[in-house]
Amino acid sequence: MADLKENVLKQISDILADFRAQHNHKETSAWARIVFYSVICLQLAKIGECSKIEGPIIATFFLLIFALLIFLFVRKQYNQQCHAVNTNAACISLTAKIISGKKKVEESDCEPAPDDANLKELTNYHIFPKCLLEEIKNMPKDHLIARRYLENLGYWVFIGITILTLYSIWSGNLIKWFNSAYANDAVYYGSGVTVYPVKHDDIQLVSEVITITKGVGLGWGVEAVLNFKNHGKTTSVQMGFPFDTDGPEDPDDKEADLPDPKFRTFVDGKEIKVTRKQGWNKSPLQDFNYPIVYTFAVPFEKGETQTISHTYSVQGTEWSTGDYEFKYILKTGALWKGVIKNIKVVMILPRSSASQITSIAPKEYKTEQKQGTAVFSWEFHNIKPDFNIIANFRKTKLNSK
Repeated sequence: MADLKENVLKQISDILADFRAQHNHKETSAWARIVFYSVICLQLAKIGECSKIEGPIIATFFLLIFALLIFLFVRKQYNQQCHAVNTNAACISLTAKIISGKKKVEESDCEPAPDDANLKELTNYHIFPKCLLEEIKNMPKDHLIARRYLENLGYWVFIGITILTLYSIWSGNLIKWFNSAYANDAVYYGSGVTVYPVKHDDIQLVSEVITITKGVGLGWGVEAVLNFKNHGKTTSVQMGFPFDTDGPEDPDDKEADLPDPKFRTFVDGKEIKVTRKQGWNKSPLQDFNYPIVYTFAVPFEKGETQTISHTYSVQGTEWSTGDYEFKYILKTGALWKGVIKNIKVVMILPRSSASQITSIAPKEYKTEQKQGTAVFSWEFHNIKPDFNIIANFRKTKLNSK
């Protein structure tokens, strides 16, 4: 009997040593995956900083996939750790009972219990001795309370990382979209727009040269020189310049609330009258709203080519986050007859503003430094533009010297 008792105690000691190592390993493994998950989240948050909607959507999709995988892995580790804690506690308790004589060991206690329905519910029922399985099943579970607190802490850290990552992915974009739609006090309106034909099929916009200068007028000064050709009979063409609010139309917007761009038009160097009218309700470009339009009439002889130039300024768009954007709408140029043979766009920025650029499109631009300014330029040939010039900026605090 003494030999049986010693053998049982040695077997329990071996099991305790093995599961004590498992206990430490499973907890370490769970926290290691949480740390790994946090590193992945940092990378996904960077993807979400993209100003386009695809960036946050892609980042969120992969975040949810990684979150699910990491959660399942962590839960598996904690479940196995819980089993290891139960086994360790049962080994210690059973050892004490055998040594004190409270538990009498019999040969049947040393065998597994594969056919015992009550013990079959336990993990490792097919390899643990019956006496240990009974101890695991019957002993109080008070020792698990502290472990549950640590497990819950792991889950809360995991949830916190996920929420912070989602916030990082979406916060800037949501603020931009929310402010564009509702927060009139946080958004300054106005983008540059290529002039469009109110109604005509025979006039071609042959070429245009656009010069955009930051720090002029309302914030961004625009000078546009456009060459048109009449491919039809003698006619008078009504043209329009839509003043863009760059966001979903707010029913509370009033014409008087919009800034005056000081829009002026010249035909062959002579200024002509411009009429300010109510918004462009039937815009063929669905992604913009135009609460006001400046219209003017230009007479054309058959086959005549004329140069029309505009000067005006706009505020661009600025969000309460400090980010701001300038956009020049080239898409309206596609509404004229045929293709535009040549387009040149020049954007002149102070160097301090150039250093704040977070993105600029299209990317096929040239840049050079001139007298304290950064000059960006684009040239396009024989196209119907389906894109716009967009520059995004993020204000930075200057270090005081």
